[in-house]
Amino acid sequence: MKKIHEHVAAKCCFIVLNLLVLLLPACGGNAFQNAAGSSKSDSNSDPEGAAIDAINKGDLDSAQASLEKAVADDPNNTQALGILGNVYLAQTGLDSLQLSKAVDTATDASGKISVSAMIKSLPEASAENIDNLTKSVQTFSAIPDADLTSAQKLQKAMAQFSLAMVLTKQSATDDNGTYDATKAQDLSTDQATSIVNSMDASATTVASIGGDTNTQGAAKISSTTDTIKATAGDTMADKLRNYLAAQSATGS
Repeated sequence: MKKIHEHVAAKCCFIVLNLLVLLLPACGGNAFQNAAGSSKSDSNSDPEGAAIDAINKGDLDSAQASLEKAVADDPNNTQALGILGNVYLAQTGLDSLQLSKAVDTATDASGKISVSAMIKSLPEASAENIDNLTKSVQTFSAIPDADLTSAQKLQKAMAQFSLAMVLTKQSATDDNGTYDATKAQDLSTDQATSIVNSMDASATTVASIGGDTNTQGAAKISSTTDTIKATAGDTMADKLRNYLAAQSATGS
């Protein structure tokens, strides 16, 4: 069973409990108490409640297992999907609020997101982390757009953008994990396309939030994506390579 630091567990619990406030139907305080309740929750009759219990104990693996079963039993369970998307994100050591803050602060002098600064805030570009970020994106994407809350849209956008940045970290950093702008020119077309697609999807999700979001980080995602599209290059892959190659290794 994966062990996590207590402060990460507490942060994840805070995020998920607040997410539940947004997700639960307006059916009174008892419904919320039952969903977020105590250790008496049963994983079969109340998988969401069991997941919250597990999160309270710092056991993301058990929470993930309960939610995956709930989604397998009912693919339209948007409550379980929303929490599960955040659990996958938390498995990398991140949460959507932390990511929003990182995007908001990793800004260069021109007001655009500095890739070199951003990737310093992200976890190791391991196969496991990339898999969890991919699952987070896929899980949020399984919720119909009409059913997504503004909070879930922001969480989805942050997961999409984080996936793009971790894929960049995997391909354009040296052995010490330091951003190397020259490596960006060696990105394969498949690598560049995956990164561009994730960034573009994130910008599209941000646009769907409209005026409901109060984070500047979301706006900067759209601005950075627009800048990449405006960069010189015959293809989007070329544009991304040229944009990344121009990034300062110092993040300024």
